[in-house]
Order: sequence, then C-alpha cells, then structure tokens
Amino acid sequence: MRAKEAMSTRKFVSSTALILFMTAFAVMPSAAGVQIRVFAASSLSEAYTALGKSYETKHPGVKIVYSFLGSPTLATQIKSGAPADIFVSASPEDMKGIAAGRNYVTNQIVLGVPIHSKIKTFLDLNRSVSWIQCAHEVPCGIATDAALVGEGVTSKPVSLELRVSSAVQKVKSHEVDAAFIYKTDVRANPTQLRAINPRDKSAATTQYQIAQLNKNRYVTQYFHYLTSRSTLALLHAKGFG
Repeated sequence: MRAKEAMSTRKFVSSTALILFMTAFAVMPSAAGVQIRVFAASSLSEAYTALGKSYETKHPGVKIVYSFLGSPTLATQIKSGAPADIFVSASPEDMKGIAAGRNYVTNQIVLGVPIHSKIKTFLDLNRSVSWIQCAHEVPCGIATDAALVGEGVTSKPVSLELRVSSAVQKVKSHEVDAAFIYKTDVRANPTQLRAINPRDKSAATTQYQIAQLNKNRYVTQYFHYLTSRSTLALLHAKGFG
C-alpha cells in the first residue's frame, strides 16, 4: 500500500514538474518573430534603413519595422494609439505629450540645387525659378522659415511639402529648380545635388530627440544600438551634427 502511495506521489511530482517546466518554457521570451516598431522622421530613412538591416543580420529573428513620415504626423499617430516602440522626432515640440525625449542629433537646412544649376545664392530664387520647401508646421519647414529671415528672398515656394523626402525627390527629378532640404539629403546625393548654406546656420538647425516607448528588453537593446557611439559616428559621417 505504501509502495503504491509512494509511486503515486512520484508520478504527481513528476507531472507537476513537467507542467511547470512547459509553462515556464512557454512564457520565456524568444527572439523568433520579434518586431521592433520605430517611428522616425523621414530625414533619417536612408541611414536608419541601413542600420536596421545590419542589426537584423546580427540578431536573427528580430525584424525592425520602420515608419518614416513627418514628425507631426508620427506624433499624431502615436497619440492616437499607433503601436510604436521607439520614436525619433526632428523636433522637441513633436515629442511633447509622448515621452521625455533625449537630445539625439542635429541637422541643418540648406538650399539644395542640381549639381550643374546656375543658382548660386538665395537671392537667385527671386529670378524666374521654381523652388519648394517643407510645410510651415513641420520641423524642416520651421527651420527653413528661420533660414530665410534676412536673406532677401521675396518670391514664394510653388509648393509646401509635408515630408522633406518629397522635396528631395522633386529637386532630384528636376521637377523644381531648388528645394530647401537637409544637409544630410545633399550629402546622400553627391552626384546629383549641391548645397547653398544660409548665412545663419544656427537658426536653420533642427534638434532631433529620441525616446523609448516600450520597455521590452529587445526594444531596449535596439534603443541602445541607435544611441551607441558607433551609430552616432555613422550619423555624423552622413552629415548629422
């Protein structure tokens, strides 16, 4: 009788241990199928896409999903419940109400023109040329407005773009003669574009901020990657300050 009771007890303990092991295994975090959602200003698309691919190669099972749009649009989406793990804004203003962002990198607005353009100065925009800038409410537009102060430009842009990437494409395709874009955009297209700097570079500078919105350990690891010295060095090489 006692032998049967002992055997039953051992079976119960073994079954319980197996259930506990399987339960623990089921809830253990795994990198397989992990998605990290990064909402970032469109001016970071070229650099961040390369960074994401490099990270995925070194971390099998992790997928970096980017959303590149104007910072105000991204901020509105996040406030409306869009699932973002990391937010990188081209302006501290758009980080307000979302998280306590930390200063990240800077960028500078320049007048981008085709490499062989006859446009040499801001005043050339007063001639019969077409030029564009970002909308006044987005970071690249705010910086452009500041850059234009005191430059003597009396002509008006033919369109206002919600994303700096749209302005870049239009000047690259010669749809317009010039566009106010970021220094990094010109640096990324050295055979197609050249930059004309504003006199007041500080006024034309934008301050980017970054914030981690999800404390998942995989997100934390990628956040550390984006803010690491090696990543910052790469961004600086691409023209970010």
